[in-house]
Formats: sequence, C-alpha cells, structure tokens
Amino acid sequence: MTPKISLALLTVLLVVGFAPCGQSADVDELIWAIETPKPPAERPTGPLGGIGVRDWEKKRHEAWSRLRVKAREELTNAGGKAVQPLLELINRTQDDSVKIVALTALSLMGPGNLPPARAVMVTLLSDDNPAVRYLAAKTLGVMKSRQALSELYKLAKDDEETVRLITADALGQIGDSKSANVLVALLADDKKAVRLHAIGALGKLGFSPGVVRELINKLRSEDINECHASAEAIKGLVYYDLAADPQWHIARTAEKRKPIINKLESWWDKTLGRRTFHIPDSPELTLRVNMMLQKWQTKAVRLRAVERIREVSGTKAVDYLILAFPEKDKDIRKAVAAAATELSGISIKYRPTDTEAEWIDKIQDFTRRWKYRK
Repeated sequence: MTPKISLALLTVLLVVGFAPCGQSADVDELIWAIETPKPPAERPTGPLGGIGVRDWEKKRHEAWSRLRVKAREELTNAGGKAVQPLLELINRTQDDSVKIVALTALSLMGPGNLPPARAVMVTLLSDDNPAVRYLAAKTLGVMKSRQALSELYKLAKDDEETVRLITADALGQIGDSKSANVLVALLADDKKAVRLHAIGALGKLGFSPGVVRELINKLRSEDINECHASAEAIKGLVYYDLAADPQWHIARTAEKRKPIINKLESWWDKTLGRRTFHIPDSPELTLRVNMMLQKWQTKAVRLRAVERIREVSGTKAVDYLILAFPEKDKDIRKAVAAAATELSGISIKYRPTDTEAEWIDKIQDFTRRWKYRK
C-alpha cells in the first residue's frame, strides 16, 4: 500500500513553501496526495493545528485543494525521478481529475526529463476527455517529439477549439517544416484563437516553401490581431520587420496596409529570384545562404541569416560561409567566423583590429585546414 503523506508536513509545505530541515515528502507520498481528490477526515496538527473541528469541516476542502497543488508543484520540481510514478498513476487511475493533475505536473517539466512519457502521451491524444488530450499534446510539444507528429496532425482536426489551439503550439515547438501544411490549414479555422496560434507556430518552423506567401495573405486580413501576428511570424521566418516602417503602426485597415504589403512582396520576390546557389534537399539552407550573400539585403537580415545557418546547418554550410569571409562589414565578418568555427571545428576569429592582410592570412589558413579535414 502506498504510504500516506504526513498532513503536518504537507501543511508546512503549503504555508512556508518548503519542508523543514530533515523532512521531505518523497515521490510516493506526493503521488498519494494528488491521487486523493477528497480531503481526509483527520484534522491536521501542523501550522493549521489551531483550526477547530467545525472550522476544519468547513475549510478542509479548500485547504486540501491547495495542498494538492503544492504536491503537484513538488512533483514537477522532482523532475526525472517523478516521471515513472506519474505515468503509472495516469495508467491506473479512473479519475480524470487525478489524471489531469498528473499530466499538468509532467507538462511543466523540462524536456530532458520526459522521453519515457512519449508512448503514454501519444495514447492519451485519443482520450475521451478534451483536457487530457490538451495536456498530452502540450507535453509532446515540450518534448519536441518528432515521433508524435503523425498523431498530432490528426489532433489538429479535433472538435475542441482548445485542443486544436494547443496542437498548433506543439507543432511550432517541435519545429518540423513538414508540419507547414497542417498549420496552413488551421489558418482557415473558424475560431480566431486557433488561427492566431497557427500563425505563431508557422513563425517557428523555419523556412518552408509557400508559408511566407500564406502569411503575406494574412497581412491583408481586416482583423488587426491576425495581421500583427502574421507580421511577427514573417519577421521570425525571413527577418523582414514590417514594424520598422512607421506607417505600419498607423495603417489600421487592409487598404492602408496595401502599399507596405506590396513592398514586402517585392522584396520577397527579389530575394527568391536572385538566388545564386541551390543546395539539393535543403530549402532552408539554400534560402539562408543566399540571404547571407546578397549584398543588397539589410545588415540585420544578413546577420540573422548567418545565425540561422549556425543553428540548423552542419558541415555542408562551411564552404558557403567561406564565401562570406571577404565581406567588408566587420559585424558580418565576426558572425561568419563564429559560425564557421562552430560548424567546422576549426578556429577562425575576426578581430576589429585585424588589418586586411591579417584577415586574408586567417582566411587562407582556415581554407587550407578545412580542405585537408574534408
């Protein structure tokens, strides 16, 4: 039988926020607390010990509810050692309220603790209770579980608005560009909240053909919230900041925004039309490399392209970074050198005090060593 937690200890946790020296509730005790929805009849004797019998009868439900919240927080803080007991509780309980508390504890943990939970979370995506489906999807998003994508794609058509909404969030957190079509479909959802979350998720996916066009179309929406959310998503994807135009903030109708949107479309057409390099099976890297090397792009766009190359690329990006070494701008040189160092494992560092001759020597040395390593 699972040991019951000391009521005195739990009340201390509730009142002062931590256990006294030498006392701590172990995971089994905390699990018992959240598995027990109704308060015990026994009156606590800890910091709440002054409560009379009649007052305890009146207040114990409220007090026990708060104690269970504290127990859930302690389980979340326990991290990995609480994962398996929580999963066992989810599998055995018939009480949805208990299941939801356990799922909440898991969903708030760091992703490093959660790999053992994936199979259970995927199973719960088809649970009858929408709150359970919601928390399972949320947890898979925290885990960044690519293995769950096919099931999450199905959940994007759920009847419940909140479930579709959190599914969009989860797909954005996972960040797989293959999710673009599912999220684009949610842009036409009949609920505004779902559309807004889908827009935000698209801004986290990285480049995917067609997504930018879809977001540009949403800029023409009469709904100002969708319009501004699309602007932020576009900024996240391709670094074009519509808010940098002062007119954007006062253009309250689609008609007034039209010239600003047309300017964005022209820039995007130019960005795609003047690509010099094509990297097979790498649309993301192809876009970033070309943006980095397009001298007519703003400095902010080019620096963000270098940053993104550093984030998503492997060694195949190094040869393209070498092409950017001769850049005259010192900030771009520094960023490119840092990216090349990280991706190649060969150190090259640009210092603003370097003369052109010194920088050329560094480039030549790096290029020689890189060719040898390849």
